Amino acid sequence: MRLGQLIKHHRRQSGYTQRQLAALVNVHHTTISHLEADRITVSNKLIEQITQQICGGEYTSEDLCIIGGIFDMAAVIKLANSDPIICRLLRKLPTLPEHKIVAILEVMIAEEKEEII
Repeated sequence: MRLGQLIKHHRRQSGYTQRQLAALVNVHHTTISHLEADRITVSNKLIEQITQQICGGEYTSEDLCIIGGIFDMAAVIKLANSDPIICRLLRKLPTLPEHKIVAILEVMIAEEKEEII
């Protein structure tokens, strides 16, 4: 499930319309619509605000991005917490083709393993 689909799923479970959620996070309702359709990427801050509204502490914004992808949560959270640039890159991953995501993560994990050794 992609990030936009996860946001839509949790928004609906929370009982919010797109307009209601948009009002809560102070954006236009079309921003929520485009985000749910995976047509746009948004700031980390907005993802965090949306996550707080729709997940009620069940998930962090990082969790949604990871669940929306294809990768190991523990490894990605460790990498994301280690560098803000990596964290921003991970926010963009759901918009990249799967083979590019895998290649990026393989390099990142290999570099992380080298630092441990």
